Amino acid sequence: MRKAFSLLELLIVVVIIGVVYTLVIPNFESLKEKKQALTLGSLKAFLGTIPHERRVDFYCIDECRECFIRSDGKRVKEYDNLFDSFLDSSVKMYTYNQREGFLEIEKQLYFKDEHTYEELCFAYTLDKTRGGGIVFVSFGEKIYDFTSAFVQEQTYPSLDAAQQALRTFASDVLQ
Repeated sequence: MRKAFSLLELLIVVVIIGVVYTLVIPNFESLKEKKQALTLGSLKAFLGTIPHERRVDFYCIDECRECFIRSDGKRVKEYDNLFDSFLDSSVKMYTYNQREGFLEIEKQLYFKDEHTYEELCFAYTLDKTRGGGIVFVSFGEKIYDFTSAFVQEQTYPSLDAAQQALRTFASDVLQ
């Protein structure tokens, strides 16, 4: 009757644990890194990394408690838990034109199916050219610039500061 494991049996167990660790743990760590690195300011760049042919949509419903991504019309479930507590219902979206300035974008509807819909708290679409239109987002103490002109994270302390930056940019382009 044996009362102990042989050295060979212990080595096999250690190797199996090592293989499982190298296969599983990096996936969890990469999801943690993405969640920590993801902010509203980096959302546009993040959406650009998601494979798509036509468009990537980022939607928040239920007063921004549930946010998710759709790529070419199909929900990308691997990112569903990445956006917990990402936004709240205080978020506001604006479009901008030279004549009228900033105009708040009214809430849109998201149709889950033919008979069920919810009000979108936040919606942003990135097309195949990585453009998302002239959209500014007010959240917390910052104004986030999602315009096509800026790819990197661009924030302003107020709508007035954003408007001044747009005027300066337009002036520079015209020269």
